[in-house]
Amino acid sequence: MGLFSSFFGPRKPKPEIAKEINLGQYFYLINYQERYSGFLTKVTDPSRAIAELFLYRAWLTQFGFHIFSAYPNISKEITYQVVNLANTLGRASLALGCNIHFEKLYSVELIKVLQSRWQEYDALAKEYRSITDLLEPGPISRAVTIHCGSDDVLEAFNLGLDYLFLLNEIKDEAIARRMV
Repeated sequence: MGLFSSFFGPRKPKPEIAKEINLGQYFYLINYQERYSGFLTKVTDPSRAIAELFLYRAWLTQFGFHIFSAYPNISKEITYQVVNLANTLGRASLALGCNIHFEKLYSVELIKVLQSRWQEYDALAKEYRSITDLLEPGPISRAVTIHCGSDDVLEAFNLGLDYLFLLNEIKDEAIARRMV
C-alpha cells in the first residue's frame, strides 16, 4: 500500500457502494406536502403534482449519481436501485403518507410512467446541454411544472433551484464516497 492510500484509504469505491447509499433520502423519504407546500397550493391536483415531483426527483437522483460517478458499473447499479425503490418503497411511502396511488392517477403502470418521464427528462438534458452550462435546469423544471398542472414561470424557476440543490447534495455524497 502506498503512502497516500495508507492515509486516505483505497481510491476506488467498494463495488457494493450503491447499496450503501441512502437513495430514499433524495426522492421518497421526503415530505412532499411540506417541502413543496407553496407550489402545491397553486396546482389544480396536488396529488398528481406530488406524483410528478416524485417521478422527477427519482430521475434526478439517478441522473445525479450518473454524472457524478466515474464508475459506470456503480451508476448502473444506482439506476437499478432507484427504479426498484420507486416501484416498491417509494410507491408504498406515497400511498401511506400522501394517499397517492399511481394506478388511480395514471392509466398505465407506475413503471411505464417512470420510463416515459425519464426518457423525456434525459432528452431535455441532452438537448439543452451546452459547453457553458452542462446542467441547464430550465427546460426540465418547466416540463415538470407543466406535468404538475401549472404554467407558473416562477414555480418553474423554483424547481430549477431545487434541481441544482439536489444535484449539489448528490455531488457531495459522490465525493465523500470517492465515486468521482
